[in-house]
Amino acid sequence: MNYYVYLLLDPRNNKIFYCGKGKGDRWKSHLGEWSGNGKNNPTENRIRNMQSKGFQPKVKFYRENLSEDQAHSIEEKYIEKHFDSLTNLKISANPQITI
Repeated sequence: MNYYVYLLLDPRNNKIFYCGKGKGDRWKSHLGEWSGNGKNNPTENRIRNMQSKGFQPKVKFYRENLSEDQAHSIEEKYIEKHFDSLTNLKISANPQITI
C-alpha cells in the first residue's frame, strides 16, 4: 500500500496537465532525464517549455497509500474523465499481460 496517484500542474496557470501513478520518487522522473518517449511527447514538451522559462511543474498527490491495483484504477478513471485537458497519451498505462 505504498503507491500514489499524482497530478502535475503548470505553475503559470495552476492547471493540471498530467496524471500518473507511482511509488517513491516516481513523480520526480518528469523533472530530469527523459525516458526516450520521443520528441513529440506532449508531457515532455510541456515541461521543457516550462523549464526554458524558468518554471518547474508542481506536483499534487491526488490519492496516497494505495495498492498498485487501486492506484492504477484511480489513475485510469481520472485520465478518462479529464483526457481532453491532459498530455497523457492514452487512458490506460497498465502493461498488457501476455500468455
